[in-house]
Amino acid sequence: MNDRTTNLQQKLWEIERRNKSEKFSDFLLKNIEEHHFEIIDFDFSDDFIKNAENYPKNKYDRKLYLQIELNNENLVINEVIQFLKKIEKDYAFIFSYNYNFGLTKIQKKSIIENWKTFVEFDGDEIKIFNPENKKFLSIELTEEFMINKEEKGRIIFYELTPSE
Repeated sequence: MNDRTTNLQQKLWEIERRNKSEKFSDFLLKNIEEHHFEIIDFDFSDDFIKNAENYPKNKYDRKLYLQIELNNENLVINEVIQFLKKIEKDYAFIFSYNYNFGLTKIQKKSIIENWKTFVEFDGDEIKIFNPENKKFLSIELTEEFMINKEEKGRIIFYELTPSE
């Protein structure tokens, strides 16, 4: 690729990133109080995500995930609460898979109250990051066969995966 193509791609990504950030911010304003969240600087977000923990290798073989049916939201809430309890700060970072502009700093209380809304808005996956050690909890909305419940066929469920 030549420099002009690279520069154009960079500019287009910056425009897309700002648009995604604005859409996500508008969504948040409809669901939580403005002082409960902050869109984080793109450079900081990029650096944080680049140096964050990864998905565990062989997570299925090692059973490092949790599959939860949609009607068992309390199980998801309990996992979110347990993850957030490990964070001394009163906030965590959220990363949205489909609104992948960067990180949003959100009060832990608002995450507990709105995790489902965040996942539904994204339509796929969010990650809740511990700002202190870069570990995360992924909550993914998945349509697949649940392990040990294959007789139900393909169903939609939450799959939670912590980083290693």
